[in-house]
Amino acid sequence: MAQMYDDVRAQAVEFSQRDYQEDRQFGKADILKVPEMFWEIDHHFQELIGKVVANRGVGMPIFEAMQTIRFRLDRSGALLESESLSQITAMPRHFEFNRPFLVYIQKRGAQQPFFVMWVDNAELLVPR
Repeated sequence: MAQMYDDVRAQAVEFSQRDYQEDRQFGKADILKVPEMFWEIDHHFQELIGKVVANRGVGMPIFEAMQTIRFRLDRSGALLESESLSQITAMPRHFEFNRPFLVYIQKRGAQQPFFVMWVDNAELLVPR
């Protein structure tokens, strides 16, 4: 493939150095037949699934990693698009209020809270 590419590039350079202007453009009687192609390939990178990505010091596993490639070739030209998708998921953390705690609610930018409450018994809690 590399040798074929090198040969085509060498022929293109040679052709560009010719002084034949009419050879460089299509004439009215010229015919160009191009095969039509359209395909789309999705590739899932299974080897990345479950690997951990560091995000602000917190490890987050990769949930999905894929790439989509679309290629179209027809008489109007060629189109090549590629897009990737990766999804990470947060590692679940467990928080449980099982001791006395402080509820402190303050509006952003305010100097003082508008509500403060110390909870040290189950009297105001909703039963399960």
